[in-house]
Amino acid sequence: MVIKKGGVLVRFPIINKTIRQILAEKASENSDKTLLKYYDKNISYGFIDQHTNKVAQGLLKNGVKKGDHIAIILPNCPEYLYLIFAIAKIGAVGVPINTAAKGELLNYYIEQSDSKWIIVHQDFTESLQKSLENINRINGYIVLEEETKRNVHSDSSCGFKKVIPYQSLEEHSCSDPVKVHVNPTDDFLIMYTSGTTGRSKGVVLPQAHSINFGQNAVKNYGYNESDIMYTCLPLFHSNALFASFFSAFMANGTVVLSSRFSASKFWDEIVATGATQFNSLGAMTNFIIKTFDEKRHSKHCVRQCMIVPSLSTEMAHFFEKRFKIKITSLFAMTENFPITVYGPTDPIEKIESAGKATEYATVRVVDANGSLLPPGKVGEIIYRPIDNGIMMSCYYKMPKETIKTVADGWYYTGDLGFMDKDGYLYFVDRKKEAIRRRGENISAYELEMILSKHEKIIEVAAIPVPSEFSEDEVMVYVVLKDGIEMKPEDLIYYCKEVMPYYMVPRYVEFVGKLPKTPTEKIEKYKLISYGKENIDVIWDREKHGIEIKRDPPSQ
Repeated sequence: MVIKKGGVLVRFPIINKTIRQILAEKASENSDKTLLKYYDKNISYGFIDQHTNKVAQGLLKNGVKKGDHIAIILPNCPEYLYLIFAIAKIGAVGVPINTAAKGELLNYYIEQSDSKWIIVHQDFTESLQKSLENINRINGYIVLEEETKRNVHSDSSCGFKKVIPYQSLEEHSCSDPVKVHVNPTDDFLIMYTSGTTGRSKGVVLPQAHSINFGQNAVKNYGYNESDIMYTCLPLFHSNALFASFFSAFMANGTVVLSSRFSASKFWDEIVATGATQFNSLGAMTNFIIKTFDEKRHSKHCVRQCMIVPSLSTEMAHFFEKRFKIKITSLFAMTENFPITVYGPTDPIEKIESAGKATEYATVRVVDANGSLLPPGKVGEIIYRPIDNGIMMSCYYKMPKETIKTVADGWYYTGDLGFMDKDGYLYFVDRKKEAIRRRGENISAYELEMILSKHEKIIEVAAIPVPSEFSEDEVMVYVVLKDGIEMKPEDLIYYCKEVMPYYMVPRYVEFVGKLPKTPTEKIEKYKLISYGKENIDVIWDREKHGIEIKRDPPSQ
């Protein structure tokens, strides 16, 4: 990052420290200050440093070693963040998993990541047991039980080989596990991002990434120690963990953690917590705008919010005038950091962009041959980081995908955009074959693979179609076996049983065959075109009264 000192531009250095070192420093400086607000709990920097030492010691005493991969299947809660810090302190590797994952997809995440341990909330143990094909391969299962539900389950182990109550981890020494040597470049997290023409990829991120992501945000957005960052987004996604938590942490600020997004409760929580900053993704922004009540919410303390994707210029003017909140935005991925930023001092006429390149990266837009394109020309967005440790090291156990993505030090995002003459980057479309639905990235390949295993189905093609809430809705074209009939409703109910709620298609079209090239590749552009043009007559589960909701917690 570049800052001005006496009119001279000075590069803000990359931080080359571990998370344990940074937390110790901040706990020393801000011992009694609240780092985390979770409903009626106010949790200080000092407490988190000491308490996560206990959890780290508990992990070590139970056999967790440096480098072990630990799957995390938890809802938003303080324990999630305690574990993130504890895992970092002992040099283990966390594998955050979407709590909606089930069946084959959940099993894939755990198997592909080589997770040796699983930390799971009691509400997800049943789904986990049904999904895992090799339960006994896991060294141990650490189960988090809520106080109000503790001892309600007669068999919370669900048949697992070794079950450790999470609470027992907190009963160990609060001494720093200094005997475990950890480097800033050591692996810290494996976060799964949707595949394109293949399976979801495990993005391996070093410890330095989280620290520098937060530092980048602090400098570009002007976060400071008085900021209260509100997030209701899930911690298993990068926005909540990096753009909210680690950003506030690096600013010496405070994080307000909510369990999940609720349109009816959002503004009430913003006002009650005194939040000064929040982030909004996709369709969430529409609900936030519609549920604002002038009488109840006008006294909010929010000074700015990050909206991705950004609003139109007209809507941005309306938003900033009505809510008196400055809009920011960025272009970032799970694999990287804010490579471009639209900050609070950028001109409103550039609001539709994702901002300009930060000092952490060189950004280009290139054609199919990798040649630089002039301003205004659409091509693939690529970037090159200025230093090591600030982006992913690789895709876990996917060397071909890593090599395909990174060439000569340049990272090929698979996203299309253009740069204007002033250096502002505009996102246009995805080059890759992923579907973005209400904040979730969906792998068309994985959806197709799951559905193709149905005994009545020969072949499936999943595509994105426009949603009235922005982003995409999921549509599938299904080829049945000869002489076989199937109702769209039956397909939907099958999907509900075998895939996460957000993956379940909204639109279904049964076809005799799929259009293909001479090399047997499905011509999805034809399917996408047909879907857009005929969306009003294609079978729509919402028009038929079938609503797919998030699975409720087990009782």
